[in-house]
Amino acid sequence: MNFETTSIPEFYEGRSVFITGATGFIGKVLVEKLLRSCPGIKTIFVLMREKRGKEPKQRLEELVNCKVFDLVKKEKPEAVQKIVIITGDLSLPQLGVSPADLETMSQSVSVVFHSAATVKFDEPLK
Repeated sequence: MNFETTSIPEFYEGRSVFITGATGFIGKVLVEKLLRSCPGIKTIFVLMREKRGKEPKQRLEELVNCKVFDLVKKEKPEAVQKIVIITGDLSLPQLGVSPADLETMSQSVSVVFHSAATVKFDEPLK
C-alpha cells in the first residue's frame, strides 16, 4: 500500500479499529465519520463500561441515537451494525477486557484511537 496516494476510505477498507472514549464528544464524531466516510471499514470495536447503572449495550443504543448519527442512519442504516462493544474499563489492568475479547482484537485490529479522558480535573496523576 502506497500511503502517499492512498485515500482514507481505501486505507480503512477491510480494516478493524478499536476506539476508547467512543461516547465522548471526539469519540462520537470519530465513529460517525468512519461509518459514513469509510464504507469498507470492517469493524469498529468500542470500549465501554457500565456507567451510572447503564450497561454498555444501553450506552451504545444511546450513542447511535445521538443526532450526529442521523445522516449515517438515513443513508447507510446497516453501517451501525459494524460497531461492536468491548466491555471493559480503562482504569483496570488489561483495560478490564476479557481474554476472549483481547484475543479477537489482537487478531483483527490494525488501528487504535485512544480518545478517552477523565473529566475529573482534580484527579492526581499516577
